[in-house]
Amino acid sequence: MVSSENGEQHRGTVGRTVGAGQHSEQPCGPDLGNGRPGLITFAAIMMFVVGGFHILLAMSEIARIAWVPSSVVVVPVIQALIVRGIVDLIIGFIALYAGGSILRGGTFGWIVGYTFAALGIIRWLF
Repeated sequence: MVSSENGEQHRGTVGRTVGAGQHSEQPCGPDLGNGRPGLITFAAIMMFVVGGFHILLAMSEIARIAWVPSSVVVVPVIQALIVRGIVDLIIGFIALYAGGSILRGGTFGWIVGYTFAALGIIRWLF
């Protein structure tokens, strides 16, 4: 930050010659006062990844129905695959919406992110 004559703070600039007597000024150094923190962006991207993987999983579960041989015995298997596919599709869309909410700074994304993290920890520990 550089102080001007009237005491205002502003970012410093670096002058460079563009060519043929033209002079251009570009900001130097990081602009730390604007934008969102990197960890917030990372959390939103991770929620987008979780949502995308759940949607892919839902599509694979629904597509797996075609590989199950059709008989009376496997009807519950087909129904279970359809239900699991729909549930994973809903979870995927919730995660995508939560990622957008995190980017906007909303509370919904924060709560869903912590909920998904807690459920993931419980899932892998037990």
